[in-house]
Amino acid sequence: MKLILLFFIGYPLLLQAQGQFGQVQGYAGTSLFPSSKQKLLSGFSPGATVGGGISKTFKEKFVYNPNIEFSAASKEHYTFSLLTLHNNVKYYPLSVKKIRPYLMAIGNISFMNLHQHPFSTTSVPVASYSGTAPSDIPVNEITYREPDLKLQFAPTFGLGAGIGFDLTIKLKWVPFIQYSYVNYFSRSSGLINRNFQDNTSNLSIQNISVGVRYNLYVF
Repeated sequence: MKLILLFFIGYPLLLQAQGQFGQVQGYAGTSLFPSSKQKLLSGFSPGATVGGGISKTFKEKFVYNPNIEFSAASKEHYTFSLLTLHNNVKYYPLSVKKIRPYLMAIGNISFMNLHQHPFSTTSVPVASYSGTAPSDIPVNEITYREPDLKLQFAPTFGLGAGIGFDLTIKLKWVPFIQYSYVNYFSRSSGLINRNFQDNTSNLSIQNISVGVRYNLYVF
């Protein structure tokens, strides 16, 4: 809880200090999820991601780039959203003029919202299956009714990596394209597991984003 409070207190202060960082950016893209109907936090349809942040260059080839990001997606019976505070470090291995590729290390804290809408499923038991009271009545069909469940603002940590490149056509405005993969340690979250006891896996998200970076001090 103390760590979460530090993020909430520190991030607005960090955003207010954007003038010291020198660059601001915004981006949008598509979120992709592993396809598996057997796992609670996977198999979502491709979703949308939007984000923005600031950045500062240090030691020439390294850039510190904190971002605030929002993602949303859905699948059958479920809707999902994620508010993420990213702390990214980018490394530019090559010094080129027009296209600057980079590698990215990602560490974050996210707040998850997950809504299970009420639904029913049916199954056909084996021929020898019968009721328990009395036990000689045959059962042709079993109906399972799932309740309405809502999980709101559940914190979870994530680590990931990414690649991308800047298009340095103009010094003031710098378009960029990037791919990232982040694994969230949601399987170890007591809050998530108490609300959804069938959670057996971590959440993982792949993002493909395009955006633009604005250099404050270039005229």
